[in-house]
Amino acid sequence: MEHEGYWNNDLVVAQTKMVIRLFEIQHGEKVKGLFLFDNSTGHGAYREDALVSSRMNKKPGGKSSLMTGAWFIPDKNKPEERKDQCMQFQPGDVVLCEFNLKLEKEKEPIDQVKAPAKKKKDDQVKAPKAPSKHFDVGYVVKEGDFLVDVPKGMEQVLGERGLFPKDKNGTKGKLLGVCKKEKPKDARGICDEESEEEVLHKGTVEKQCCCEWLLSQCQDFKEQKSQIMEVVGEAGHYCIFLPKFHPELNFIERYWGHVKRNLRKECSYSMKDLEVQAPKELRDAVSLTVMRRYAQHAWRWMSAYRLGLFGESAAFAMKHYKSHRGVPAIHDRMIAKQIEDKFEKDKKDLEDMIASSF
Repeated sequence: MEHEGYWNNDLVVAQTKMVIRLFEIQHGEKVKGLFLFDNSTGHGAYREDALVSSRMNKKPGGKSSLMTGAWFIPDKNKPEERKDQCMQFQPGDVVLCEFNLKLEKEKEPIDQVKAPAKKKKDDQVKAPKAPSKHFDVGYVVKEGDFLVDVPKGMEQVLGERGLFPKDKNGTKGKLLGVCKKEKPKDARGICDEESEEEVLHKGTVEKQCCCEWLLSQCQDFKEQKSQIMEVVGEAGHYCIFLPKFHPELNFIERYWGHVKRNLRKECSYSMKDLEVQAPKELRDAVSLTVMRRYAQHAWRWMSAYRLGLFGESAAFAMKHYKSHRGVPAIHDRMIAKQIEDKFEKDKKDLEDMIASSF
């Protein structure tokens, strides 16, 4: 839906702002709300000018987005002293990497545009290359220069921060812009042939893998929040994202399941009837009391995970304890032994599965 334009990040942000306003009307502006979101790609999207290293090129220019101002700490012994850094070239900046920058072609007036010459069968006409300008290391950007407001690449940004690696002789070393794409592996070390390739960074403090990873480890890039978190935070409320692959922690999933079950019973499976029944079921199908029970059920799952239970052990505890607040501390020796056995069985099954794959 997001890729097809039916439901994108802009619509999510607009809806979040509307919900915040309704919450403040209902409870007053002094009451702080806690907003929960699934850890999905759409909910975790950043605004266009956010500090995201994956949106940058290694060299200056190109189709890199115009990012907001960044900052870094020049001296690690003085963490309170920050230095602002503009992500676009400004007068006085010194170029730290050699690069070519394509110049924009000026459009000719319509009356001066010549019709393309007819090509012969044997002729091979090559497309004209776009004009470009070469910039050497040490070039100083001047007022009104072509480089003013051109996005800096990752190599330039890392160089200004003194983070670009050096070789054994102390001169500027080499570093990839971004790691090659690979297919992710599961716990057994096997790749799924149907999965799409993605960038898998393998960088460490001692050995950096690429510019994108190194820049993403900087504090200002780490502190960059998603657009939804910024919207909720600016309104004075709190926002958290639930863990991935854990729908049992989000009680709204039970709400959707309840609504869809009722729709299957009431709807005649026609689009016209669905458009009539869906708003009605969304409004009246689930009462506030039932919603609170769904929330309490999710809260018990959280309590079980906090106690260190998982898999069958957590499900076992959920069935045996019906406290409306959470799974209590286990004091009964017999019940504790049963849960411990379940835990050991889960662990042994996982070890056997990994061992059998090699």
